[in-house]
Amino acid sequence: MHGDTGSGATRPGRPGRRRPRRVLGLAAAVLAAAGCGGAGPVVGPPAPEPGYFVGRVGDLGLAVDMAGTDPVLRRAAPALGAYARPLAPAIVSVVNLGERPRRMPVLVATTADGREVPLVDARTLLLRLPPAARGGRRLPPATPVRVGAGGSVVAYLAAVDVAPAAVESVRATGGGTGRTLRREQSRPPAR
Repeated sequence: MHGDTGSGATRPGRPGRRRPRRVLGLAAAVLAAAGCGGAGPVVGPPAPEPGYFVGRVGDLGLAVDMAGTDPVLRRAAPALGAYARPLAPAIVSVVNLGERPRRMPVLVATTADGREVPLVDARTLLLRLPPAARGGRRLPPATPVRVGAGGSVVAYLAAVDVAPAAVESVRATGGGTGRTLRREQSRPPAR
């Protein structure tokens, strides 16, 4: 029985030597390599993402992503680039948490220099282009007028003569109330 307790805690032929010490040493080395346990700099919360705003107006929850992309915007990119003036496209997600349909809120972007620029339907802007400039691309869908009770919609809007990075805040107005959406720390992962 040369040091064997029957629990498998020691190696045969090596009395008094236990495996847990080796495992603990390996765990300590992994933690040290990962930077754990050291007195490093304290990192605060991440800076807010440029162009991503969230908030609520009445029963409507909103997310406005002015720096995001998705398959719809990628397909429309050539037409967006052909517009005569700079455009800041926005993917707007709206969720109606109420029991009645609600009108789509009006959104206005405010730039760093204090200009207020309405976010307008991207499809309407692109339909102003000659067909050749649109390049036969599929356009984003038209912005819905209402959000059904308990429903959600995605709208494609754009601010004209604004760079996405210049937008400091977005104000949403609907149902007689208005609220400035807060800049969020991070956006959901891209699909």
